[in-house]
Amino acid sequence: MILAQLAQEAGVPDGVLQIIHGAAPTVNALLDAPEVKALSFVGGDKAGTYVHQRGTHQGKRIQSNMQAKNHCVSTYPRCVFVD
Repeated sequence: MILAQLAQEAGVPDGVLQIIHGAAPTVNALLDAPEVKALSFVGGDKAGTYVHQRGTHQGKRIQSNMQAKNHCVSTYPRCVFVD
């Protein structure tokens, strides 16, 4: 998890960035959890569309990078590119 390591080295406080891998049950649990206010998804078109539709329907902020190859995590005023 290079992104998590870079965030830690940059001084991002514990708990601010959470990277979770999982299948449908994990995704649904995150989308249904009221304490989760925003979600960033990287994956295929079908799953990304599902995450976006279900998440926005529940009022969550969703970033869905479907078929993306170069992801950008923006933390004002910097942008870290991960390839």
